[in-house]
Amino acid sequence: MPPKTRTDSTASDIDATMKEILQQLKKINNRIEIIEEKVDSIESSLNYHTEQWKEVKEDMDQIKNTIPALKEKMEEHEIEKANKMAEIQGVPHHQDESLKDIVTKVAELNDVHLTPVNIDMVYRNKSKKSIIVKFIQTHICQDFIRSFKAKKNKSLTSKELGYKTASKIYINEYLLYPTRQLFHKVREYKKENNFKFAWTINQKVFLRETEGSKAIHIKSLSDL
Repeated sequence: MPPKTRTDSTASDIDATMKEILQQLKKINNRIEIIEEKVDSIESSLNYHTEQWKEVKEDMDQIKNTIPALKEKMEEHEIEKANKMAEIQGVPHHQDESLKDIVTKVAELNDVHLTPVNIDMVYRNKSKKSIIVKFIQTHICQDFIRSFKAKKNKSLTSKELGYKTASKIYINEYLLYPTRQLFHKVREYKKENNFKFAWTINQKVFLRETEGSKAIHIKSLSDL
């Protein structure tokens, strides 16, 4: 057997090196395949979460769009409830008073037929200065207030209700807090600018400069 030549040795070394390189390339390819699988998995996950986020965003947008409608519906409900309510001022507070009896007596003095059955609830406000009454129907409340307003020349006092003092009694529609705040500002404006009338109807505030002038519906302070 002939001895190996230098050329044979070099070729053998090259083969070994190539084999090692091929093995390393194979390992690299395997790692690349693993990385590609992970990338594909991440992309799938991202796509899934992107779709999930789109759905969440659509739900959020839908909810945001319904909020104004819900607020409007709540306001309408509050106004509808408030339109059944009246506020009576000027009746002295007594510990054992019957508020329903007081309300029916006030109605009687204003020529309105009213029984306790017509009253849904009645209570004094926190300061105890006013009596808040809620009737079972809007038209009963309107009749109750209207009959009092109609008797401009005949003022009603607490003495007519059996009290020793004769404090003047006022009856107005019950105002929700935003309307009450706006009406307070409108009355200040009326006084400062010599307007003759300021009033409310069904939680709406109006202003009139003179007897024959046009009524102005004040929706916010920017209307003043």
